[in-house]
Amino acid sequence: MPMASNVLTSTIHPTWKESNSGLGENIDYIFKETTMKHVKGYFPLPKRGELFLPKNVITFTGNSYIRKDGHLVMGAGAAKSVRDWCPEVGLLLGKKIHHLQEYNLASAKVNYSGRQIPIGVFQVKNHFQDSADLDLIKRSTQKLKEIATESSWTFHLNFPGIGNGKLKYETVLPIVEDLPDNVWVYTL
Repeated sequence: MPMASNVLTSTIHPTWKESNSGLGENIDYIFKETTMKHVKGYFPLPKRGELFLPKNVITFTGNSYIRKDGHLVMGAGAAKSVRDWCPEVGLLLGKKIHHLQEYNLASAKVNYSGRQIPIGVFQVKNHFQDSADLDLIKRSTQKLKEIATESSWTFHLNFPGIGNGKLKYETVLPIVEDLPDNVWVYTL
């Protein structure tokens, strides 16, 4: 498993490029900023047939817009990547989330290569067309912090609120930087 440096510097460490873990195939570098692990690289979705490491939770940012067919809208960014990787996850999460209501975190288990894999959604907005909401990100971060602090699992989360959320990295970083070190936050 890759090691992280103590501070964000130009010192970087190669990661799992040579592994068959199913995680980290596209990750270039990992470094540690504060307590959360900040990974520079693509969000880790294994290809079908690849091994998925146990005790890992793929967690993506999302909204609370439920379509008429019961699916959570997952049309852009990491949410779209997860939906494309596992099409049934939108319906599974849609059953647990109330339309346009706050939930902060929700999860479902999907069948992946004969195993049940947990997938989580970290709420950053209500409507998919809205910009991300900093106060909502604060509450979702607090909920993830509570869960992760009590867990031996590793949570893989795309950096919340940037990209389709239209917020700046520098604005969101102070909110998420004290997540525990079993939360790996990904940026490109």
